[in-house]
Amino acid sequence: MKVTVRSDSAPFQAQRDLPRNGREWIGYLKTSAATISDYNAPGFRNPARQAVARNGADRVDFITWTHGTESSFMVTLSALIESEVIELNLRSGHEDFDLQPEHRAPATIPPSRQMVPLFDLQAGPIQRVVKVDGYDDEIRFELVNPEASAYVEFRFTDIA
Repeated sequence: MKVTVRSDSAPFQAQRDLPRNGREWIGYLKTSAATISDYNAPGFRNPARQAVARNGADRVDFITWTHGTESSFMVTLSALIESEVIELNLRSGHEDFDLQPEHRAPATIPPSRQMVPLFDLQAGPIQRVVKVDGYDDEIRFELVNPEASAYVEFRFTDIA
């Protein structure tokens, strides 16, 4: 399963202003019955702001940061049952104070808890919105096949 978080960096309400500051995402992903057999975060390239670590057989803790970008980590689940529920808990956080936009000060981010049933996730990606002082930040959950090819080749012959 892949978990992706995203935040917008556009100036507040499309005004002429400095962009929104980056935001931190600190939390954990926990399963109700499944075991987390593996985890990785191939896109985590900044060890000062991004990390993922196991915290028991059913929990992975993470910290990451976004600024108009996405950040993702992956977990491999085993011993899945139909009634499995994935829980994502985000602690309260803040936006950076690097810049001071005129129309909106950096926000404090409220804690959030997302519950995602495996049954719903099997129908396709699930996207949740976290409201942060005028912005809609996003969390996306999706099942992925790590064995799937990253590239596809098509051939077409025009017989006309």
